[in-house]
Amino acid sequence: MYWDIVDVKPQPGYRLFVRFKDGLAGLVQLQPEQLTGALTPLLDPHFFEQVFISDGAVAWPGEIDLAPDAMYSQVASQGHIHVQVQQREAVIDGALFRNQLPRLYELKDLLVDPCHPDAYFRDFEDRLQDRSCFATFAIWERDLQSTDPVAWEHLKRRASRYLNRDVKSRAWQQLFDALGEASAYRYLRECEGCSAVRFITESNDQTPDLEGVRDHERVLCEVKTINISDDEVSARRGPSVVRKGCDRLENGFFRKLDSDIAKAKTQLQSYDPNGDAQHVVYIKICFDDWGGSYEDDYFRQIDQHLLEHPPEIKVVVKPDLSNIDGHLVAH
Repeated sequence: MYWDIVDVKPQPGYRLFVRFKDGLAGLVQLQPEQLTGALTPLLDPHFFEQVFISDGAVAWPGEIDLAPDAMYSQVASQGHIHVQVQQREAVIDGALFRNQLPRLYELKDLLVDPCHPDAYFRDFEDRLQDRSCFATFAIWERDLQSTDPVAWEHLKRRASRYLNRDVKSRAWQQLFDALGEASAYRYLRECEGCSAVRFITESNDQTPDLEGVRDHERVLCEVKTINISDDEVSARRGPSVVRKGCDRLENGFFRKLDSDIAKAKTQLQSYDPNGDAQHVVYIKICFDDWGGSYEDDYFRQIDQHLLEHPPEIKVVVKPDLSNIDGHLVAH
């Protein structure tokens, strides 16, 4: 999995430098007061330095190992989420989850009946016991926490409309389409270097999503999402079967990509007819290949397609649930 650890180096003060399979790297701080029971040997600095990697997790002699997904969430959140040390197979209680994922829990608290069958956050704590599920939500939490209080209130109001399943569409797809705009907000601040980033109040269907300022120049951003195909939706809803992945994107994907870019350009030009601002199209993609096996192949195909069909606008593509900041594919 993408949170498997591929490199580890012990550091003073019960810290570990870790690098994960997807390239994310950073420091993990272990708290001495948590190093009890089976973890007591780690208090010995010489023993602590004997750390090694076993099956994608950090480990020490004597069958001591720690859960890599908890470390992943701590590094991914850049210190915003405090993660307690967990031995593998540990069960976390709801109070700790709330401390780790505060903004997701703010959304959960908006539900009148969080136990309703159509409520997205039904059985939320049970799902979070699964490490891969927790790691996924930690990535969402990181993006949500990147927004300032005003932007978060805007997002929360939008997301509140979609907390219950829409039987006429793809369940809670609109919820995550809305929350996905936090990723674009973070991109403008951290990668484009924009200040005063804000969500633009929607006035009509031509209103872009975000606005910021960089070097005294306005930056406008329209966010689009390309979700999984209808065939993939049907397959995931059907019986569990082994399915062969595909390393080629279908023509329907590129038609959708071109259509979304064209719509975004029209929105941005309508909102800024004189072209006084820089325009950015930020596209989140949920590939059918949920395991990410062919992601590099897909990006090469997207790069080639946009090279052959120049969009004449800055396009940034980010795979859903990825820790990369964005893949610039065209101007």
